[in-house]
Amino acid sequence: MKKSLIVLLVFSCSLWSLEAQSVLDKRISLQIVEQPFEEVLYQLIDQEGVKFSFRNDILPEGLFSFDFDNKPLRTVIPELLATTHLGYRLIGEQILLIPEVPEKVATYYTISGYITDLETGESLIGTNVYDYYTQRGTVSNEYGFFSLQLPAGPALLRLSYLGYESYEELLTISGNLTMNKALQGSVTLSEVVVYPRDTSANPIAGLSTGQLIGLRETELLPSLAGEEDVIRTAFLLPGVTTGADGAEGLQIRGGDAGQNLVLLDGVPVYYINHAIGLFSIFNSDAVRSAQLLRAGFPARYGGRLSSVLDIRMKEGNQQALSGTASAGLLTTRFTLEGPILKDQSSFLVSGRWSFIHLLLKEQSRKFKASRGNDGSTDYRFYDINAKYNHTFSDRNRVFLSLYRGRDTYDDLTTSSNLLTLVSQGGDVLNYNFDQSYGEGLNWTNSVGSLRWNHLFSDQLFANFSFTYSRLDQESFYNLEDLLVEPSLNQRDSLLIRGLFRSGIQDLGLKADWQFIASPRFEYRFGIGANRRIFQPGALIVDQPIPGEEPFANNTINTTELSTYLEGKGKMGSDWEWNTGVHLAWWYVRSKGHPSIQPRLSINYFPYPRWTFSASVSRMVQNLHFLRNTTVNLPTEIWVPSTDQIKPAGAWMGNLGYQFKINTSWELQGDIYYKKMERMLSFLEGVEGFENWEENVTAGQGEAYGAEWQLRKVKGKLKGWVSYTLSKSERQFDELNLGRVYPFRYDRRHNLQLAAIYQLSPACHFSANWGYASGFALTLPLVKFTSIVPGVIIPPSGIPIALDPGSKNNIRMPAYHRLDINFHFEWQQNKRYRQELNLGIYNLYNRNNPLYYDIRRFLVNQQNTLSTRYNFVEVQLAPILPSISYKITF
Repeated sequence: MKKSLIVLLVFSCSLWSLEAQSVLDKRISLQIVEQPFEEVLYQLIDQEGVKFSFRNDILPEGLFSFDFDNKPLRTVIPELLATTHLGYRLIGEQILLIPEVPEKVATYYTISGYITDLETGESLIGTNVYDYYTQRGTVSNEYGFFSLQLPAGPALLRLSYLGYESYEELLTISGNLTMNKALQGSVTLSEVVVYPRDTSANPIAGLSTGQLIGLRETELLPSLAGEEDVIRTAFLLPGVTTGADGAEGLQIRGGDAGQNLVLLDGVPVYYINHAIGLFSIFNSDAVRSAQLLRAGFPARYGGRLSSVLDIRMKEGNQQALSGTASAGLLTTRFTLEGPILKDQSSFLVSGRWSFIHLLLKEQSRKFKASRGNDGSTDYRFYDINAKYNHTFSDRNRVFLSLYRGRDTYDDLTTSSNLLTLVSQGGDVLNYNFDQSYGEGLNWTNSVGSLRWNHLFSDQLFANFSFTYSRLDQESFYNLEDLLVEPSLNQRDSLLIRGLFRSGIQDLGLKADWQFIASPRFEYRFGIGANRRIFQPGALIVDQPIPGEEPFANNTINTTELSTYLEGKGKMGSDWEWNTGVHLAWWYVRSKGHPSIQPRLSINYFPYPRWTFSASVSRMVQNLHFLRNTTVNLPTEIWVPSTDQIKPAGAWMGNLGYQFKINTSWELQGDIYYKKMERMLSFLEGVEGFENWEENVTAGQGEAYGAEWQLRKVKGKLKGWVSYTLSKSERQFDELNLGRVYPFRYDRRHNLQLAAIYQLSPACHFSANWGYASGFALTLPLVKFTSIVPGVIIPPSGIPIALDPGSKNNIRMPAYHRLDINFHFEWQQNKRYRQELNLGIYNLYNRNNPLYYDIRRFLVNQQNTLSTRYNFVEVQLAPILPSISYKITF
């Protein structure tokens, strides 16, 4: 791993040396005698190949003479402009001539407003607003608002947003100006944008703290059963790992799924999966933007250790009624949006329903029958998104967002077998062995928010939010074994029935302010309060057996108060910084847990195509994601820090770079280190959630690694290659004899390739291939023996023996998979647009195990009934066809 880091540094230095050959080092030899200044510039353009950009009305009058003899351009330009009122800015290879404004006499005014989509009225997040003359810029915030201070005089303002036509306007600044503009979407249906980490077209516009997840990429890349999903696109990014086929969610930089702060319109979501991770709860038809932050966390975010995933819903079309309808192999979706009062208020309603059960029930029945069993499996889910917004004025706007989703899973298996053995007396005994096993899982997500945007002034923007989030989980099981020998009237039975419930409710109030002090300095500050109610679990057992008694953990009420102060600024033209502090106070059972969480991010731009970054973050998490990891699929619950349990914490440091090789290729790399403390885990041998506070232990963790991503952002072929080399470990004094052991998702190597090729304006071919080292797990050595009265000797039987060995001592096989997809789109008229996806998931049918299960078998061993337990490999997704159709109107 150390050798790889050295290679990274050497490669970076070699690329940096190439950038040092700046356009200003170009040698100029030219003699000009009494020519207009415009002619001087054109001769430099035509004869020397210098790329000047200028407006004729700012050029000086008169005749000019120059004699340049093999001089570098960096000395030619000052001589050229010495007697003029002009200055210049270097933008890439372009030299932009601008009128100089004396700083000491300049009067500054504020230009502010909202940037929206021309056709729908949707706010555009992260729009670049840039003045070519002063080389000052900003980006619109998460509500499309921007504010930029410029000196009095001429300004050439440019608005640009990926996937939209740029807008330029020549202004004469003489006072504060409100500028609300709508951008036209690209008329080219085939436009694909591969988003870089820095979402700004100009590096000075914003810090590179996150990576946008491209919705167009999500639409074109292969999908499971034709279901587009922004989370599955996130799996292809560096530093992101997951279980087989997406099971168990996002694992980012050595953290577990509970260490990710997932926000839907600013509201925390506590469970983001359908079908244990095959799909996420985010309906792509209702998603407007998605951004993933893996480091350099701004102070406004808090409460998790590893990452922030900020997803924003569409607001609804304010111009005309529109919608989409789509269907794949497993789900169907419908979205309707439109104005209530044109240009003032709008609505959006989007729903998704699965019909997996129509296929799964019949296929599972056939599969069980092929193994001599009866029964079937049933699974279904739905999502509903709704949003309303109303604009009262340019200064006041209200949003109401709602989400509701539910999953239901049921599985029933029954079997009947005849076992024959000979007793010690020589009698033939026929045993009827009937088994029935049923289990089910139900979980429900409910999310809502009411937000008020208020513009106090052209420089002070505020958002006030009331939020609600709730997760309810329920699982049940039913196990019945019956062993009967009619002639001896022998009967041995086992009956277990239980119902387990858990959940969390989160009610929050929050106020956030954004103050744009100047083009170089911006500040954010806010306060928040959350009331959370935890239900760590209750087990209701109909037929109790020893070790499986009913219990109900006490409901725990908590209160969290938080505040933050965050500043962003520029130092000269080469440095940017973002610093701040997040303060939190967690109150539970008459005890408080205060925390101070400083943050610092720095960007350095030594050359136009280079960006270097460094960040350090302190994160504290007052919620714990407890996972009861048996051999098969784990079960999780959210529990709080209490008077007995302290919050988890982490320090993360990150060093990164980004190099724009040319207009088509970009390279970025990161090195990170994360130290985590006071993480919770169950003690060894604990199989349930009863008295969880008495059965957990706190420990520490360490994660470090290097990430690279090479992107192709222009041309018919677009895509990226990402590679992560990482290591993640855990250490608990009361686990594994206090020895360090690998984290479950410690995948040493993770390679992801994604490509999109435009075959024609109406057809794209895409493919993605991924390889990841196998994750770690513990397989206990188990021995059991059944007792059949009157037959098995000794009568007392043999006790159960468990020997788990070292924790996470076994590696699953390496995971790899290839998916392909053809995307067709056509528009019959201006009103209807149609799309068709045809693909194959897991093209070469790789058997990637999801988990190992322990199966119980009764066997006749020398006329003795014995129980054997075998490890069985369970696969989730073999080769599958993928098809979906969508119509937009």
